[in-house]
Amino acid sequence: MTELFAAIREDSKYFYQNPKALPFPVSIVNTTDAYRVKGNGDQYRLEDVYLFVQSGRNFQQINKEVTKPFPNCGACPGGGTVCKTACLHAQENPTTDL
Repeated sequence: MTELFAAIREDSKYFYQNPKALPFPVSIVNTTDAYRVKGNGDQYRLEDVYLFVQSGRNFQQINKEVTKPFPNCGACPGGGTVCKTACLHAQENPTTDL
């Protein structure tokens, strides 16, 4: 059986939780929420980690092109909680706090 490893992405709010020994062993668990990667004494979302498999003494990354979903801006069509693409509505109509 292939062992799975992870390292927390630099752009994740959990990046500070990376242990000194990287990558660390993880498993994927079946949960009802998004926190499916279990390891390092915690659980993480797939978009918060880089995943690796070990090949001899080396690690091979298996999710190089993971992108985080975009929150729904409210102006994009559909009733979902995330936009389907990176929209520009916030840039086109910025809100300012007075």
